[in-house]
Amino acid sequence: MTTPWALIQHVAIEGPGVVASEAASCGIPLDVRRMFAGDPLPRAEEIGGLIVLGGPMGANDDADFPNLPRSASCSRRPRARDSPCSGSASERSFWPSPSARA
Repeated sequence: MTTPWALIQHVAIEGPGVVASEAASCGIPLDVRRMFAGDPLPRAEEIGGLIVLGGPMGANDDADFPNLPRSASCSRRPRARDSPCSGSASERSFWPSPSARA
């Protein structure tokens, strides 16, 4: 069985949509974590990859979106394990460029 990938969703109006369809077509199960609903973050060893959706927030909007620091922390763990990661919108600002990781 394929290890599920975690999908981090920050706001209710921006769901997995086509990402879920594409993952399913590739045989990748998704474990959707809804940050706005208080879902816990997955442990890195529980997931095969990580997809982080954006939203209307900016990378410095922690006061309005208090889950941003938690999801930023989560996005670092799979990368440390060389697991696949993908992000959109503001989430990319959490990830250093390839040159910064060297």
